[in-house]
Amino acid sequence: MQRTQIYLTEDEQNAIRQIGTRTGRSQSALIREAIDHYIGENQPVITQGKRMVAFALWAGRDDLPSLEQLRAEERV
Repeated sequence: MQRTQIYLTEDEQNAIRQIGTRTGRSQSALIREAIDHYIGENQPVITQGKRMVAFALWAGRDDLPSLEQLRAEERV
């Protein structure tokens, strides 16, 4: 784990303290959980972006076999 610092508004800090007191969890654990949740919700977008970059690598190439040629090889 790596240490990092963040700035929170007073309202955010108070809310995290209240949740921590109620649940018995540390502020750090609550913040990590919130970040993990955010990453989980946005992971498909991140993955899709990388996939589109990979597709773009093949754009404009004329030295690749056609789909028909590749399918013909599968039948052999």
